[in-house]
Amino acid sequence: MAPILGALADFQGMKGRLFYFFTSLGMLGTFALTAVPSDNLFLLLAVFVVSFIGYSSANVFYDSYITDVTTDKLMDMVSSAGYGFGYLGGLVPFIIFMVGRSFFSSYGSV
Repeated sequence: MAPILGALADFQGMKGRLFYFFTSLGMLGTFALTAVPSDNLFLLLAVFVVSFIGYSSANVFYDSYITDVTTDKLMDMVSSAGYGFGYLGGLVPFIIFMVGRSFFSSYGSV
């Protein structure tokens, strides 16, 4: 789907709309996973596929925004910084969780 979605993003005003649509689809699909009964594997798989399509498609449009936020000369630096900050954004909550878990488990609360 990525080549087709990439071509659609080139139309005037479509990039933002499609980005928000697929981001919403991914978020709603992820949220819907919490409502699927644990014994219904096929429904779980279908909802996961919808969520993954939303996430992956939103990334196509997210990546296309690099040309709107920087110049050709700074594109590598901005892209690398965004990639690094993304990892940092995932690492910080993980560390907070692990520290909190070890702190509370030592007191028997968890």
